[in-house]
Amino acid sequence: MGEKSDRKKVDQITEEIILRALMENTSFSLYVKDSEGRVLHASKKMIHDLGLTDESELVGKNDVELFGEENGRLTYKDDLRVIKTGEKIAGKSECNINPAGKENWVSTTKLPLKDADGRIIGLIGISQEINELRRAEQELRRMATHDPLTALPNRALLQNRIQNAIESARLTQNRFAILFIDLDNFKAVNDRFGHSVGDQILMDIARVFEFSVRSSDVVSRYGGDEFVILLEGITSVEKVRAISETISENAVQYFIGLHIVAGVSIGASLYPEHGQDGETLIKAADKAMYAAKSAKMTFQLAETPK
Repeated sequence: MGEKSDRKKVDQITEEIILRALMENTSFSLYVKDSEGRVLHASKKMIHDLGLTDESELVGKNDVELFGEENGRLTYKDDLRVIKTGEKIAGKSECNINPAGKENWVSTTKLPLKDADGRIIGLIGISQEINELRRAEQELRRMATHDPLTALPNRALLQNRIQNAIESARLTQNRFAILFIDLDNFKAVNDRFGHSVGDQILMDIARVFEFSVRSSDVVSRYGGDEFVILLEGITSVEKVRAISETISENAVQYFIGLHIVAGVSIGASLYPEHGQDGETLIKAADKAMYAAKSAKMTFQLAETPK
């Protein structure tokens, strides 16, 4: 009997030594929680990633207490599900926010922890940092919706925003405007100074356009030296004309600073007068822009369909 008791103590000590070695040396965030989802043990990696200095700052706390109600509620709910059902969670992406407010994205696996009789007494969690992977995914999503040169929304995102504006306008009986902008003499600038200078001008003029409108408006690069701007909540043609004049004046001032003779031609269309969908509205504004350019005018409103 004494021998069995001694063996059991040795086994317990061995398990504790192994657990402590893992906690001290693993490159993963490793933790053990009790049946209430409170931390019992945490690896050095986890303590470091959370911006803490000692395990005691974690022990006895659940995820809500550690990360706050908003950030910890879902992970705490997962903990209780594993403990209650014995179902494991494998490779789930989670965002932990440390006390300093820094985000740390991890891929987490949670397994039920059982005693010698098979009863669930807590859980073991293993988390691997995936911040670089997350950033790469975000960059891919951004590239799918934004122009790589100017970082403005591209055609696909513009169409999505216009569709949202249409749905909103139908509900509120509001109007919105589409501006189609083309840079005058840009080909000559490219030919004279080269494409690297031309690219820089496109990047700069994108910022000029953003500065000229409200932060809620959508400035997009449509292609080449063409830009389309979505102006929501527009109540009159006079307002559209005034915004267009501001855009033109700011663009001219930018070009004067470069000692370049250039400007912009702007065509505008209004919802619902000039179209019921994004494609029709853009085409109407594009046609009006060419009319403005042909007449050597800065601004032209689209013709109302008969």
